Amino acid sequence: MIVKVYLPRRLYNSKKKCELYGEVVIEEKSISYFIVSENAQIPDLRLLGRVCASENQVDRLDYSIVFCFDDTAPNIYLSKLNVKLSDDVNTNLFLYDERQFRCIDNETHACSEFIESGDVYLLRSLIMSQMKQSRFGFEVLAAMFFKMLARCFQAFESVLAKSGAASKIISSTTLHEHATIWRKYVMHEKFHSGHVWTVILDIFAGILITILFLHVDDPSKYFIQFSNTIILQLRSLLDSLKGSPVGLKLNVQLNNFFLDCFVYHVDLWATFLVLVSPLIHYLSVPVVVLGFFGLSFQLALLTDVIVFTSLHAQCFYIYTAVLYHVEIVGFRTLWKVVLGKRKNVLKDRVESHDYMNRQLFLATLFFAILLFLFPTVIVYYVVFAFLRTCIYFVTYTLMVMRRFILSFPIRSMVLWIFGHHMNISNIDVNLIEVAHSTLQPVYVFALEVKKSSLLGSVHFWKMDYFDNYLSVDQYLLGIFKGQMMGFTLPKTVK
Repeated sequence: MIVKVYLPRRLYNSKKKCELYGEVVIEEKSISYFIVSENAQIPDLRLLGRVCASENQVDRLDYSIVFCFDDTAPNIYLSKLNVKLSDDVNTNLFLYDERQFRCIDNETHACSEFIESGDVYLLRSLIMSQMKQSRFGFEVLAAMFFKMLARCFQAFESVLAKSGAASKIISSTTLHEHATIWRKYVMHEKFHSGHVWTVILDIFAGILITILFLHVDDPSKYFIQFSNTIILQLRSLLDSLKGSPVGLKLNVQLNNFFLDCFVYHVDLWATFLVLVSPLIHYLSVPVVVLGFFGLSFQLALLTDVIVFTSLHAQCFYIYTAVLYHVEIVGFRTLWKVVLGKRKNVLKDRVESHDYMNRQLFLATLFFAILLFLFPTVIVYYVVFAFLRTCIYFVTYTLMVMRRFILSFPIRSMVLWIFGHHMNISNIDVNLIEVAHSTLQPVYVFALEVKKSSLLGSVHFWKMDYFDNYLSVDQYLLGIFKGQMMGFTLPKTVK
């Protein structure tokens, strides 16, 4: 039989009369007493024992555990246990520092193992329950405000779902998608104080960017200049594709057709920007408003702005991707005809087939046409696929930044800097003394929770909301196959 008594170090050294409250856990081969307070006003705690000044009173006290102190002993000592003791009973007294246990990381304390029954985990839960009785501070109010704001987002989404065509346009934007991710993040059942400070940091950074943005003289003119620069660069790129770019022999008729279509598309987009330029002067309004929601919302808006200004370049990619895909599928199909094979759809296999001469002639003719047009198609596809990839990497970087902001453990890092961040995996158990009480020898141990390392303290929250995006390797594979990619970040097909 093992008897374990957990006692705060301050009570062990105080030598004052008081009652002891906590919890007791009785198992087959052990009994554990968790003493966490001397305050009778805390609910859900059981009266376990008492600290008295004289051993003469011990026999008259009906408590599970009794400590005594006198003038000769430097601290209190165990005088009575409501347990039938025998020679094979091992009595251990564990002294702990309440402040250290309060500083244990919420995310990692449950992952460690200490003592067979997980006593330290239960001890910390009892210590933290005392704080929750009177804890209604800033973190709780902030969490309530964020959840209320998330419900407002949810109500707006339900109204937006009934708006028809406008709903499809707005729901396809990165800003709307990020608002949905933020709502799920805040409404999650595991949203705790660490996440609250992460959102507060996001809002603080957004307000700081807003202040800097307001000090810029007419920000809309930079947006117009940026859009005009993109148009000029695209025109210059299309001019470089005239004739035989880098020595490539392109089909003259198809090349001129592509140039006429793309130049007309660029001119049409430039005219559209001129028409909407008066509205662009009000671009600072959503930037300022979103600053009070957080920097992550501003980054989502920046993603939409980049997609909007490069819309014509992404349309070029779709046009050329369709032709490239037709070429690849045509080559694959006609090559089987040339080899005298076909695909049996019912049996899902490729088998031999005898084609008529006119079928082979037409297949050879179409194959030759596709082959001679392929250099021109592949040049345009490579150029605009490269532009689409550049846009993808920019928007992907902004997505990583948004995920980093919402998963950054600012509270854990600040606690670690000031030395208040502990990890229960770094706990030490040191034997202080062997106290010879009136019962039998009592082994007194000290529980010391050491400060965690920076890597052991900072744990980024797991964000599953961004997992539906294509990874970089999946995106590059899709580009190679000529797949259609959306205007914003491409997503996986569920």
